[in-house]
Amino acid sequence: LLYTIKFECKDVRNVRREMLNVPILLLTSNVGSMFEEGHEMIAVWLNSLTSVVNKYKPKIVCIHCQEVGGKDFNISRNLVDSFIEQFLSLQVLEDFDRGRIHLDDDSDDITLFTALGTLYMFHKSLPSIYSWDFVDRIYKPVTDRKVFFQDFKQSTCLLRIKYPQEYFPEKRYSRKGYLHSRYLVGSKQLDLVNIHLFHDASNFTAKDMPDFYAGKRRDALQYVLNKLKTDYPDLQKNPMYIFGDFNFRLNTKEVIEVPIKQLVDYSLL
Repeated sequence: LLYTIKFECKDVRNVRREMLNVPILLLTSNVGSMFEEGHEMIAVWLNSLTSVVNKYKPKIVCIHCQEVGGKDFNISRNLVDSFIEQFLSLQVLEDFDRGRIHLDDDSDDITLFTALGTLYMFHKSLPSIYSWDFVDRIYKPVTDRKVFFQDFKQSTCLLRIKYPQEYFPEKRYSRKGYLHSRYLVGSKQLDLVNIHLFHDASNFTAKDMPDFYAGKRRDALQYVLNKLKTDYPDLQKNPMYIFGDFNFRLNTKEVIEVPIKQLVDYSLL
């Protein structure tokens, strides 16, 4: 998705200088299978990203990834390192001189681990960029590129939230949750939320109780929206982008029964 924001660019005397239109590229990608298949698929992914950036020519690139590292982050850690190194070396991003990359590698603690990653890159033509510190509650300048492989204790400029255990199907933890980042670009505040909702863990359950997993996804999404509204009431005044893997599904019961009924009707003709 390509989106354009408009903001005032001010000089050092805080006097309005001009209005700028800044194209923002919003991308989401579940990269689990990419890491399972290895370097060849990573190359395909990076080539596709290059094509998209060349086509739309954004000034801000925001990428939300889910299932970073595949099924086992520890086994795929070298692949993750290689992926980030190649990403930052892309020629199409060479004019993006500032960036923040956060990857959740806290895989030893299932009560916290989300396997989510955010990759934000800012073009050199943009004015000052600031990231919000959720602990100190102030904006801090973004002047370079930094990568955070962490348990999210090293950086306070990003929130990692795991859904409460009772929200999970069968109340068993999985790698689901969301990340919340906030940036100030010129005079415009941007809130970015990388979200991963529950999938249909059992096709039998999805068929017999079509609303079970859909209800769990709805409840988790409502939890996110309520928490954002309660914790950050100023969001109503500024743009917020929630994108990620919502795991939308067709009604499994109808997907199975409608074709079967059509086949039966056809056989009776």
